[in-house]
Amino acid sequence: MAEDRTSKFHDLLKRGDRFLSFGELEAAKEALEAAIAIDGESARAWYLLGLAHRDKGEIEEARKCLSEAARLGQNWLEPLEVLGTLEASLDNNREAVRHLKQYMQKGGDDMPSLLTLARAAF
Repeated sequence: MAEDRTSKFHDLLKRGDRFLSFGELEAAKEALEAAIAIDGESARAWYLLGLAHRDKGEIEEARKCLSEAARLGQNWLEPLEVLGTLEASLDNNREAVRHLKQYMQKGGDDMPSLLTLARAAF
């Protein structure tokens, strides 16, 4: 039974990722929410759901999902980078600096993100 749930989770995660890459945001959200219902501890599922919300302009939901991805995937840099650049794009410089500083402190070295940090800090 557990194997079936794991298989179903991975199938939903793949479908959500695929829908997201094709810009099918509602379908992506449906698949990813179903995946999270199976495994709410998946940083990847929360991250992808955050991207879908971001791309739909659902900023508060994007923040929640990306923050959960960052919490669950403590050494995973992408959620922090996306949160930081999202906040910077909204001129929320304090939060942008907070997230991008964490990104940098954990080893993030993407130059555009570091430039965003520098702009937001000053």
